[in-house]
Amino acid sequence: MQVAEQHHAAHPDHGSIHLVGEGLPKFGVERLTRPGPETNSCAEVASKAIGVVTRVEQRTADLKAANQKLQDMLKERKRLENELLDIAEQERQRIGFDLHDDLGQKLAGMSLMIKGLEQRLAHDKHPAASEAGKIRALIDEAIHHTHNLAHQFSSFDINGDDLSGMLKELAANVEKMFSICCVFTLKGDVPALRGEVMFQLYKIAQEATSNAIKHGTATRVAISVSRSPDKLVLTVKNDGVPFSTPSDPKKRMGLRIMNYRASTIGALFEIRADHKGGTLVTCTVPMKNGGLTQPGFDHEELVGGNVGRLNPESRQHAP
Repeated sequence: MQVAEQHHAAHPDHGSIHLVGEGLPKFGVERLTRPGPETNSCAEVASKAIGVVTRVEQRTADLKAANQKLQDMLKERKRLENELLDIAEQERQRIGFDLHDDLGQKLAGMSLMIKGLEQRLAHDKHPAASEAGKIRALIDEAIHHTHNLAHQFSSFDINGDDLSGMLKELAANVEKMFSICCVFTLKGDVPALRGEVMFQLYKIAQEATSNAIKHGTATRVAISVSRSPDKLVLTVKNDGVPFSTPSDPKKRMGLRIMNYRASTIGALFEIRADHKGGTLVTCTVPMKNGGLTQPGFDHEELVGGNVGRLNPESRQHAP
């Protein structure tokens, strides 16, 4: 007790100290554990923090689910586009085979029959012999045209791995088939491309040229390929009727197919009326560090891998 009295005398402001027994102090536990405004405030903050974390986790899960759904939709769209192109190409080949094996053979038979008739009429010195000769000449011309169309539709003219050489041959075939001026020019070097990339660029040029003749009544077509550090551009320009947006897009399946072809290789397709007259078709493939690239596509997929497979990290940017 004497020690406690001395301690109390030395520290009169320590009113919260009580002695139980000799020399054993007891602190004010009641004051430390009694609920107060500070304790309630901390509990509320903790509760709100838990609620925020829960909502963030739920929102993150929702975003992941939505992103996965979007990726699945893009994959399905790409699959349908590729399927559409396959169907269109198969149909073109079927038409080519029909022209060659059916119509071509029938025209050849007609030509032989007319030739025989012409010879008999000439032997009899009949005045209609010359007319039979003119008919045979027209049939032979139709046979030649049918053969060229069958060659174009069947895609047998795609050979080798040189895009510029393929397009140069295309221009020569167009001149021969349609008797119009068709030239090809190259600006810069074309990088080594995957077969699928070359195939789609070639088919776009072929379709654009065919449309220029069929719909635009063009007399001159210029096909060109230019390369710059950031892009590779295929251009098809004609002097025919300027392009106008169709009132019913469904009737211009060729335009939709060209656009699909461009999207499968990560390219941008554009068609517009040229300010100098005629129509200008462009297909632009972005390039990076000398190689083809496009958001949603891996570089090696265009120049050394499987074209058309989406890059999982940037699938949402695919066309």
